[in-house]
Amino acid sequence: MISPLGKVNGKPRLPVFRTNKGTTHPHQIAKNLFFFKSAGNLVVTVLACIMVQWAIRYFQWSIRSWERSPALMIPMVYAQFSLVVSSFLMAFYFLVEFLDNARQFFGKPPFALPDDEAGFACLAATGEQKEGR
Repeated sequence: MISPLGKVNGKPRLPVFRTNKGTTHPHQIAKNLFFFKSAGNLVVTVLACIMVQWAIRYFQWSIRSWERSPALMIPMVYAQFSLVVSSFLMAFYFLVEFLDNARQFFGKPPFALPDDEAGFACLAATGEQKEGR
């Protein structure tokens, strides 16, 4: 018997995804997930691009003002340029993540990394492989 609290025989009822045609297939649930991931990634990418613009303007201001550190008199331009580089790299990462989720939403496979025979494969080696057995 179903109670108004959503319990069946005293146990909580699990949510069921339903459409007009009946129960939703797992493929449709995954597609919806990639849609919402893509939408979120798009917002984050736009915000990261705004941050790149802000960092560039801040760097330009630091070149014009040519401020220096109080103790060692080192130009702060070097430290502020790191903001430009790091914000650009963040925006690039978020763009790639957005494109990957958008591809999966349209039914294409995710981006694949090239095979790595000599690089980071050594980090995933088991104890026997590290000892050369």
